[in-house]
Amino acid sequence: MGDIYLVFSSSTMANRIKKLAVREGIRGLRVVQTPKAISQGCSYALRCPAGTVADVERIVGEYGTEVTRRYTTSVAEDGGTQYTML
Repeated sequence: MGDIYLVFSSSTMANRIKKLAVREGIRGLRVVQTPKAISQGCSYALRCPAGTVADVERIVGEYGTEVTRRYTTSVAEDGGTQYTML
């Protein structure tokens, strides 16, 4: 399994969750504009290593916000990135 994209409605929320996660020692997170292949308008995603998702999701819940969509990544047959909604 590749990285997991946790999609938020704003860059502010994605950055806030990243900041809280880093304070708890979670590393390898990146705030990115949601890839066009999975975007439903203007949104931002927190790109997380698969092993960090449970901890990040816990922080999201504790902060009282929601992830709008979740995707996992893998390599497609053509060598590109394939996104699968969770």
